[in-house]
Amino acid sequence: MTQEFPIGRLKRQIHKATYYFTHLNKFVITLATVAIPIVLAFLSVVRDTMPVYVFVVLLVFLISTNGVIALIQKSAPNASDFIFKYERSRRNLEEEKAKSTLFATVITYSQSIMSMSLEHVSQGATSPSSRNVVIQDFLELLAGSEEGIFDFGKNELYSFAVYLYDSQTQMLDCCARKKHPDHPSTSSLGRSWRPGQGHVGSVYSNGHPITIGDAASTTARAALGTPPAAVQQYDAKVYRSVAGAPIIRQNGTVLGVVMATSDVPERYDELNGQALRHLATAIAVIL
Repeated sequence: MTQEFPIGRLKRQIHKATYYFTHLNKFVITLATVAIPIVLAFLSVVRDTMPVYVFVVLLVFLISTNGVIALIQKSAPNASDFIFKYERSRRNLEEEKAKSTLFATVITYSQSIMSMSLEHVSQGATSPSSRNVVIQDFLELLAGSEEGIFDFGKNELYSFAVYLYDSQTQMLDCCARKKHPDHPSTSSLGRSWRPGQGHVGSVYSNGHPITIGDAASTTARAALGTPPAAVQQYDAKVYRSVAGAPIIRQNGTVLGVVMATSDVPERYDELNGQALRHLATAIAVIL
């Protein structure tokens, strides 16, 4: 857990001091408007026994005190505003540092899977079974970096899957998948999709990466075009965040897609989505 920066506590102390200064200032004004006439009347009665300079000193003291407190009251919010801006700048720097760390983690993962792809090609293993084993290793490595790249929660129902297009059946079939142990999907590889259907078919047909913050929204459901027959009862709950990247050869042929889902909205973004795009590139090398 991140420790609270001391500047935050200082900001609260300033707000607290401003509160007390405000009430003290009101008290002084009340004293000046109510007590001074009484003091004047009292001095007029006992002017022979009490020097006038006592009244002058009292008056100067009250006016000075009121002026000082008013100045503090005016400057305290400005100081608080300065502290707030300073803390906000510090947090922005921390966010930029976190993004840099995440980017480095993505690059490390990309280098690892590309090395695995080249090794697979050099060994001449071209069978679909050996290819699927390597792709599964890619997903295992990606899931193993879940805290570093995606920051999944302990109970977050994530899922990674790779779909390849079968020209004979004209379907996108899942060849490898890695999901949370408590994911409600009972199938190890999940459903097959036609091009243009659902999030999988949409990425394949469009040939472009997608990132959907909340797939349960009406707009997202309409855009994905999932046929009613393909919808499962748990889809709306489990597939909230969706990200995907097409697997494309150098000649532009789309071979399949890499998909990532989560039951937490807004899980995927441009930065961590780079891991999926690098994964798609590495898979294209071995196909």
